[in-house]
Amino acid sequence: MLHSNFQLHLIQNKLSFATFERLLLRFAADGDSLLFLNDSVFVLFLTEFQSEKFHQLINKISVYAINEHLQARNITRFTDKLKTINYADFVVKSQNCSKIVSW
Repeated sequence: MLHSNFQLHLIQNKLSFATFERLLLRFAADGDSLLFLNDSVFVLFLTEFQSEKFHQLINKISVYAINEHLQARNITRFTDKLKTINYADFVVKSQNCSKIVSW
């Protein structure tokens, strides 16, 4: 199994923007990936998460959400930076990263 030298950050809880920013600056590095799961997808629609500051923070990080989690919450619009993936993609990303970090 080939492991990349990036971390996959699983965002599983609703976070304030201030908490998200603090955790992102502390734990994430260029090339890492963020995966918003379950109800954490709702934070992507807070005003702060639509801001230029958010886009600057995630400029060198990939941002994902599981399509089924968005659909279950009737979320159909989201930032261009967000990529949707399915469960099979999630498994592949999990297998190919060097470390998984849960927030």
